[in-house]
Amino acid sequence: MFIHRTIQQYTETGDMEDRARSGRPVTVRTRHLREIVRTRITLNPRRSMRKLAREYQVSRETVRKVAHKYLGLKSLKRRKLHHLNPALVRRGLTDARGCYSACT
Repeated sequence: MFIHRTIQQYTETGDMEDRARSGRPVTVRTRHLREIVRTRITLNPRRSMRKLAREYQVSRETVRKVAHKYLGLKSLKRRKLHHLNPALVRRGLTDARGCYSACT
């Protein structure tokens, strides 16, 4: 079925581009805005979406959709973790082995 539709589309239009669809046209989330957001985030990954939205005079939700939906980016926050020195690792291993042997 897919191959039939592809061949039919090629014979009708002469190329493989998507046909125009009905519905509300995209006015803000254009390819230009996607490229701007991509380059700005690449240059400074810590850049806030609010500042980007304010700078380009679009809504915060629009910038968020561009980053998540079109660019596949996810927000990550660095977290503090426990600092494990070799002594703590050894102690944790002996405790874990003790628990395992007590359970079996």
